[in-house]
Amino acid sequence: KFLQRVVLVAVAMATAQVAVAESWRINNDTSKGAHFASINDAMASEDVKDGDVLYLDPGANITGDQTITKAVTVIGTGWDFNDKPYSPATISANLYVKSQATLTGIKMTGKLYPQYNNIVIQRCAIYNGIEQADANIESKYVKIINCYVEVPTRYTAIRGAGTSNTATQSWEIYNSYISSGGNGTHSVHYLYQPVIVNCIIYCGWNGNLFNNITNGTIKNNILLSYDSG
Repeated sequence: KFLQRVVLVAVAMATAQVAVAESWRINNDTSKGAHFASINDAMASEDVKDGDVLYLDPGANITGDQTITKAVTVIGTGWDFNDKPYSPATISANLYVKSQATLTGIKMTGKLYPQYNNIVIQRCAIYNGIEQADANIESKYVKIINCYVEVPTRYTAIRGAGTSNTATQSWEIYNSYISSGGNGTHSVHYLYQPVIVNCIIYCGWNGNLFNNITNGTIKNNILLSYDSG
């Protein structure tokens, strides 16, 4: 009986310690009554835990560089709003992801910096590229799924840390549109053992669709190049 009670108490304690995921709203417009005005504010709060969900309000415009430091899911409103009744949520700055986070439906005008392993980026529109060029920061197994990734002149749309460097090893890119439109740009650059499948990849004048890719699996993509590069 004593052993039985000990087991029951242990089970009760373990059950009590199971964290319940919370949801939080983010909006820079304080009149909307959201929980936080920015992602940075949410990360600074002790109330926000790993596993929680952060929702970006429709029409929110988060300015200033943002950094995700907890294993949260950040959900935006999507980005294709031609005839929709409200505008998308936008991060108008750079976003640094330093935890095993999931990003869904986010529109970004800044650059996205994945700086942790197993980050998932899905159904996002990123208008200044995805970059992790620091060989001293591990960000393996990043997944980019159903995304629109564009970059302005003289930059790379998706860039890793190097052709043999394991810091950005085994990125997976599926069903995405990747565009580098300017002189001397690269669409996908410096990745080690990536998987790139079912994408549309465009490169502008005097650039490369793929530049310095090692041991990659590249198949079933539509490749569009402005010139022989």
